[in-house]
Amino acid sequence: MPKAHYIFALPEWLPKLGGLATFYVQLGKLFCEQGIEVTVLVAQKDLDTSGWPGLRIVNLEKAKNQWRGELSKFLPEDWSLSSYALAHGFAIRDWLIANTKADDKNIVFAAEFLGYASILCDEKLPPIIVTAHGSIGQMEKNSQEQLGAGDIDFIRSLESESLLRADVATAYSPSNAKEWTKALRQEITFVPPPFILPGRLEKQSSGKEIKGIVVGRLQDWKGAIVLAQALEKLPDTLPLSIDWIGADTQSSPKGESMAKWLESEFPKVWARRFNWLGPLPRNEVAQRQSEADFALIPSNWDTLNFTALEAMSAGTPVIISTAAGASYLVESGHNGFVFPAGDADALNKILMQLTNEPSTLIDCGIKARSTMEAQFKPDEIVRRYSELAENAKEAAANPLAYLRKGGTATALSSIIDTLSSGNDLPKRGGRELFSALTQKLGNRIGF
Repeated sequence: MPKAHYIFALPEWLPKLGGLATFYVQLGKLFCEQGIEVTVLVAQKDLDTSGWPGLRIVNLEKAKNQWRGELSKFLPEDWSLSSYALAHGFAIRDWLIANTKADDKNIVFAAEFLGYASILCDEKLPPIIVTAHGSIGQMEKNSQEQLGAGDIDFIRSLESESLLRADVATAYSPSNAKEWTKALRQEITFVPPPFILPGRLEKQSSGKEIKGIVVGRLQDWKGAIVLAQALEKLPDTLPLSIDWIGADTQSSPKGESMAKWLESEFPKVWARRFNWLGPLPRNEVAQRQSEADFALIPSNWDTLNFTALEAMSAGTPVIISTAAGASYLVESGHNGFVFPAGDADALNKILMQLTNEPSTLIDCGIKARSTMEAQFKPDEIVRRYSELAENAKEAAANPLAYLRKGGTATALSSIIDTLSSGNDLPKRGGRELFSALTQKLGNRIGF
């Protein structure tokens, strides 16, 4: 039996700091440590091509750009998201066709984000596992940002197709699995995320000001407004402040800069209790997470949020909303604290309690680390995802698998290929061509 070769078909990789890149970096390390070869296919500027033994990184940026140029001839001008997603998917598809064979060695891992994986659900390509990370469709529903233009419906359809047509479809938080299962009326399996625990650190409270940390984009659905509201209700004398690390977004209620809006609407706490630091290097973020008294995930919606796992593994307790996917790991009052999403009063109450009883944070942090040690064992993670690969092979081998493999993006690719070949274009007028095609269809299927 051929040795396994796992192919990560991704929209981003290091040095990107997002949860999607984090997921596959963690999984890739674990696979390679077990002797499983991993190839990463990504189209990205400033790509970090360093790695570890058993890892190969292929940058498809040139192929993606060529496809974007071709697509610009046919797609509407404001379909920028679709142009990116399709070009990315077609570039990966072309590589897979040229570099993989019809055997049981190759398995593709991809994300539903942007729907590019729909193009890779093809009977001529290796079996594919599509994991729900957080779709543009979900973000658009939960944010005031304008994430797409005229192509948002098309992107949503591609993202749904990615999960519906995959050989195996998963999500790595119970809440996101439940959301997609309900939306698609098809079982999307919850599989815990891959995560490698860092070494244990000894934590001590400074006994002075209590310091919290949030890591993520300064965004409405990340809970920036809820946090500002909660902080505004605190007494001025309370020794507490929170650093927010992450890029600004155009997601304020006015559709403008969230940072500028918060500064205008919450002058009492902005740059006083609520300290926005902007993006920081990954190593500095990790250091600040380990030094903080607590981490905060105030999201109104989130598929998981790896910063919760990073904080808990560092022995930093987490205050997390019920809408954040990682909340399933937190038992309120035991290894962290959970509050109802969007409830500024409930968050304020927890912040008051912890500032008055800082010793609670140290105990919760110790238990948070113990939770992570119990939940994230390397051998178990590799076994779990290797089983998914075997399940994908079995699903792809089903004689009826071809019925779910055709999709919108695949059909569009065929149309573009035809239109791009000028010599093959029909030489008839539109009405005459339509009549001829209708007659031909009738002859083929009997009506």
